[in-house]
Amino acid sequence: MSLTVLGTVDIRNQLDSVYRSNIQKYTEQVDKNRYILSRLIDCVKFCGAFELALRGHDETIESSNAGVFRVLIDFASELDTVMKEHLTSSTVFKGTSKTIQNDILDSVLCVYHKELSNIITKCEYVAVQADQTTDVSTTMQMVMILRYEENGQVHERFWKYLTPHSHTAEGLSSVIITELRELQITPQQLIAQCYDGAVMSGNVGGVQKSKTVYPNASSVHCYAHQLNLIIEKSFDNSPAATGRHRPPPAATGRHRPPPASD
Repeated sequence: MSLTVLGTVDIRNQLDSVYRSNIQKYTEQVDKNRYILSRLIDCVKFCGAFELALRGHDETIESSNAGVFRVLIDFASELDTVMKEHLTSSTVFKGTSKTIQNDILDSVLCVYHKELSNIITKCEYVAVQADQTTDVSTTMQMVMILRYEENGQVHERFWKYLTPHSHTAEGLSSVIITELRELQITPQQLIAQCYDGAVMSGNVGGVQKSKTVYPNASSVHCYAHQLNLIIEKSFDNSPAATGRHRPPPAATGRHRPPPASD
């Protein structure tokens, strides 16, 4: 009987009351840390739901105009005694720094990608949408969106921002194909692709070259971009709209003689 229970019961839990007390304190601290972390995640989710920037220009403690995340944390601490105690007594981890904010965002995105990947692998039909733009610092970003059918309902989900290595059609198409392969989307699943712009939607050199890998992916041009192109071309052909008028005839220096007097 002694050999039967050998190794299954920790004798310290039965004999040492101090050890049991330490275990209880450790468990309570872990629960408290998880509670604080859940409140921090809720604040990040709040900012994301309303498309608010987390950080401001001045994130110091003395700042009177800090970012939305900092102000939201301070507001939550006024309503939550546990949160307030944490912010006032913690000396190692407060959870308000930009590093922690980025870590939370990365963790949320990682969980989101995992859940969406599991859904995509079970879907019968998937479509991809992509668009790219260059900001004022000449840094190009491309957004990738997945559209899929699940239980008779069509869903459209953001996937991620991509950074192509070049502005060419080859660079754009390669980064899209890489993401599709990481998602394990089969050639039979991908039935549509939607882009805009001359480079993005060119028949020969555009991103539609991905049809060599996904032959069932029919290309659809962005309707909003089609309207934009039509209006742009219409204004380009209208001198009154563009402000470009014909220049006046050049002076020749020759004047007509005055009419003869009667």
